[in-house]
Amino acid sequence: DEMAERIARHQKERPDEWTTVEAPRALAEAITDADPEACVVVDCLSLWVAHALMTDETLSVEALDVRLDAVVAAASGRPGPTIVVSNEVGSGIVPDNLLGRSFRDLLGRANQRFAAVADRAVLSVSGRLVELGTPSETLRV
Repeated sequence: DEMAERIARHQKERPDEWTTVEAPRALAEAITDADPEACVVVDCLSLWVAHALMTDETLSVEALDVRLDAVVAAASGRPGPTIVVSNEVGSGIVPDNLLGRSFRDLLGRANQRFAAVADRAVLSVSGRLVELGTPSETLRV
């Protein structure tokens, strides 16, 4: 299957000294359990939000916020560096279905929450990095 081959190729390309932890449900715990001084890469926040939406159809915004609070606290409370990768899905048209709109809104909230506590927030567009500024320079909504 093409997806399995793709995943295997990405895993094979990783340096030997990297440790990979799959944590679709317990992301906060995985971050907390990591070596405090190691660089942690969350790849990716979009998949975590999608997994939460797809595995719990009754998930409320409030319940996701509780989970998100735990992940943000775990990531921002580490002494070592944490890199969070996510997709920007708010630049296109508004989806015509509830699930698509919910995903777009929830991921946008998650991205904003991480950017608010990050030392640096960067948007990658067409292979170029665009600095998003500091929290004091951002629009509060």
